[in-house]
This record gives sequence, C-alpha cells and structure tokens, in this order.
Amino acid sequence: MPSASARVGPMGGKQDNLLKGSDLPNKVQKLNVVCVDVRESPKSFNSPFIMSIEKQFEKTEWAINKSNTQALIMLIDDDYEKWIGWEIELSKFLTNNPSTKNQAWGLMVTGAKKLKRKLNLEPPSKVTVRE
Repeated sequence: MPSASARVGPMGGKQDNLLKGSDLPNKVQKLNVVCVDVRESPKSFNSPFIMSIEKQFEKTEWAINKSNTQALIMLIDDDYEKWIGWEIELSKFLTNNPSTKNQAWGLMVTGAKKLKRKLNLEPPSKVTVRE
C-alpha cells in the first residue's frame, strides 16, 4: 500500500504547466477536479504529489502540497492510489507564495466525493520539472 504520509517531508523545486489558483477567473472561487492518476513528485519538488486531472482551464495536472495531502488523507485514504476516481472540491484563497514572498491565489481541498461516472482517461500531459 503506497503511503501518502510517508511522502510529506521537506522538499523544494519548481514545476510548470500545473493548475494553480491564478488560472481561475476572478469570478470562480471553487471548482471540482477529477483525479485520474497520482504520482510521487521528484524528490527536489516542493509538493509530495502530482495529480493528473480531467482538463480544467487547459490544465491536466495539479501539484498537491503538504496541507492538501493531509486533507486528502483525512477525506479519502492514506493510500494515494485510492484517490483515483474521486471528485475533489478545490477553493481558491489568497496566500503568501513561499518562493516569492508575495501574495498569490492558492487552491485548498475543501471536499471530496467518489465519482459516480466512468473516468475520462486522457494520457497525462508531459510536465517539465525544473530544478
């Protein structure tokens, strides 16, 4: 059983082409993403996981930070492979970007429910990791 708790540790790095709070139009405060796959991020990356999602705002990936990982553990399961097939509610909120120290829009897990329809499985996008 893969453990999400074991992946929450100190990390760093950057990754492009991911769904971020700033991708949402001003009027959109919440959205639901459907998890089609989850993989461990590179050790140098700041977030423990990268989730492949059904396309939202032209994005098919979402980096799951430590706080959102803990929320998914509580809402779904510690076994991150069990997150596949769940619809996850994300809320946009204003936060401090740890890299730039400036305020930025973030995404926070605020709910989850098991998907009742068949997954739309598109191949995950090629995401470039910069270290």
